[in-house]
Amino acid sequence: MAKVILSALLDSLKGKLSGSVFQNTVGGLQMRSWASPRNPATTKQQTRRANWSLTALNWNTLTPSQIASWNDNAPPTSSGIAFYLQTNTKIRTASQAAISEYQFTADILLNSIGWNELTTTSLKINVDNASTQLTAEQYLNLFATVSLPPGTSFISTGTYVYLLSIPPGTATNVPIDITDSYINSFGSPEEGAVIGIRAYVINVIKGISSPTRTSQDYVIAP
Repeated sequence: MAKVILSALLDSLKGKLSGSVFQNTVGGLQMRSWASPRNPATTKQQTRRANWSLTALNWNTLTPSQIASWNDNAPPTSSGIAFYLQTNTKIRTASQAAISEYQFTADILLNSIGWNELTTTSLKINVDNASTQLTAEQYLNLFATVSLPPGTSFISTGTYVYLLSIPPGTATNVPIDITDSYINSFGSPEEGAVIGIRAYVINVIKGISSPTRTSQDYVIAP
C-alpha cells in the first residue's frame, strides 16, 4: 500500500480514481489498488440463490395455519418468515421440495463431525448422530473449504461452500468417503493446508434440523 503526500494544490483525496482507492488513515493518506469483490458464480451458488428467491416468493402462498406453524416454532431470535426461509433453504440444498408447514416432533441430534482421514488423496469424515445411519427423510448436508494456508486457526462461516448432500439410509457408524466430491469441487488438497468441514442433518418432510457442527484439521501426506 502506497503513502501519498499531498501538496498545496491538493489537500484532500478520498474514494476511487483510475483503478486506485484513496483512504485517510492515522499514518496519513494511503493508496491501494481497487479490486472488485469476489463473487464466484458457480453452478452450486447460483442454484442456492435461486432456491432462496423462490422460497421467499412461496411464503405469500401459505395459509394462516401454515404461517402459524412457522411463527409458533421460530427460535426466540428469529421471525416466522426467517425461520421458514432458513429451513427450506436447507431442504432445497438437499435437492428436495420446500415444505409449507413445520411439524416439530423431536430434536435431531448431531453430536459431532470430524475428520477421520485427511490426506492429499483421501478425505473421510466421522459422523456421530446418535444413530447407526441417516433415517428416512434425513439428509446430511456437507459444506467444506478450499485448502487454506498452514496455521489457519479461525475459519469464518462464509468460507464454507456447499459440497454435497448425503441421503437417507447412509451408514454413519463407519467413516464416510467424500474424496471424489471434494476433489471435483475444489481440486486435490495441498499437504500442510488446513481444511474445514461443516454439516447438519435436516428432515426434509418435517423441517427439523440438527445443530450445525464444524471441524478443521491439517492435510497430511498419503
